Amino acid sequence: MAALVLKVSRFAHVRDASIPFGDLTILVGPQATGKSLLLQLLKFGLDRPEILATLKRYGFTWQGPSDLVALFFGDGYREAWTDKTLVMLGKKSVELPQRRPSPGAKEGKVFYIPAHRTLAIADGWPLQFQQYSPDTPFVARLYSEQVLGLTTKGLGRMGSAVHSRRNSVFVLGGEPQDHRVHC
Repeated sequence: MAALVLKVSRFAHVRDASIPFGDLTILVGPQATGKSLLLQLLKFGLDRPEILATLKRYGFTWQGPSDLVALFFGDGYREAWTDKTLVMLGKKSVELPQRRPSPGAKEGKVFYIPAHRTLAIADGWPLQFQQYSPDTPFVARLYSEQVLGLTTKGLGRMGSAVHSRRNSVFVLGGEPQDHRVHC
């Protein structure tokens, strides 16, 4: 099976990136070089129906693309997605909906553990989705809500570990270590 490739240009401070995702892909780099943004864009590209359904379930609304960007990435990213931004997942362009569409399937393909995961716990318990401030990214809110669900409902059936030889490591920030990533 071919690797799924995420291509991003001109989004926030990510100028140009092309990341082939294998069974295990590791992004390495200094803080604030775009690693989390790339993973959030992967989640957005693969799981938009789940994202829109979750926002609707918690009463969030948006009037246009910049409002949706602020809800998903956090309020500080409202203007990060411009008319020059290009996001591709494989050969498919990832677009921002111009209006609030009716969500489709609600189960996502990506379980994202955000760098903000330590913010998910208050007084020993994960926070609810709607308890976060507007600058908190969607992935941190969803992760916290999922952990809360697991702790209150139980873990359910445990899965098995998978080992693979297709691994990727990308270094972001500073001088590009790989011609595919420039942040």
